[in-house]
Amino acid sequence: MDQAEMKERTSEALRILILEDVPADAEMIERELKNNGTAFTLNCVYKKDDFLKQLEAFSPDIILSDYSMPQFNGMEALELVKALYSSIPFIIVTGSISEATAVECMKAGADDYVLKEGLKHIGPAVEGALEKKRLKEEKEKAEQIVRQSAWEWQTIFDSVNDAISLINMEGKILQCNKAMASLLGKTAHEIIGSTCWELVHITSEPIEGCSFIRMRETHQRETMRFASGDRMLQVTVDPVLGEDGDLVRMVHIISDITALNRAEEQQKNLICELQNALAKVKKLSGFLPICASCKKIRDDKGYWNQIENYIQDHSEADFSHGLCPECAENLYPGLKLSFKDIDS
Repeated sequence: MDQAEMKERTSEALRILILEDVPADAEMIERELKNNGTAFTLNCVYKKDDFLKQLEAFSPDIILSDYSMPQFNGMEALELVKALYSSIPFIIVTGSISEATAVECMKAGADDYVLKEGLKHIGPAVEGALEKKRLKEEKEKAEQIVRQSAWEWQTIFDSVNDAISLINMEGKILQCNKAMASLLGKTAHEIIGSTCWELVHITSEPIEGCSFIRMRETHQRETMRFASGDRMLQVTVDPVLGEDGDLVRMVHIISDITALNRAEEQQKNLICELQNALAKVKKLSGFLPICASCKKIRDDKGYWNQIENYIQDHSEADFSHGLCPECAENLYPGLKLSFKDIDS
């Protein structure tokens, strides 16, 4: 840690709790911390009851403890701290300690140990223990963020109704959602590691027209439809590209399109019915050669037909015979006929 970092670190006074039964030793520790440039407030105790009270009331940032004391030793204090406040750094400060005892302290959870004859190292030891705590907290925070993100992703993944799986270049399933497990009637543990064709098509090799095989060649979305019992399913395979643009994974989606397929079939049938109906509709168009005198019409074969016969043959129209008022007057002068008589 450079000087700038140390000043930033010590800009706020550390709360240091010392467990020491020799006042002169506590004073030497305090003096060395000041020489190191550490800003701190300090409380010193040597009894267990006082130590427990200060843990709660003083809420120390770090604890410096003598290893051997008559009534309450450093290992006992360390066990209490790890049980009650495991995040508080703990440093053993002792007159003498064997290598085996030092290893024992570190295994029990001590962050460091400093010999009283080498108190010049107490400042760096405190900084190192606090840095270790900071890094641990950052790691735990990052891991929590990762766990939360993974949980959110899995929740969204499982909320999708389509059966989705992530597969590798060999077609083996690496991960799947709940809909995939439900579709196949298997657990995720049973699905992962198998190929999509083994589970979906019950074959040892990819089927003809397999979307996976085609997408592996084109690196583009590929789809196919197939019947599974009374259901119609659609498989969509999308590429997952790496940073260099190479194909590294594939997203395999199975959608139940039974209702959609049924609607499409109904639409096709309706269109076919409409086309057939239109084919039966007769209509007259173009120029019709008609006699100016008898009003007969010449058909496309050259024959002359009564106009009503021609229209009946070339349309859906029909005729009822009658007389218009003008013709009735010409044919039956002076005879009064009603429209009902004329039309009959």
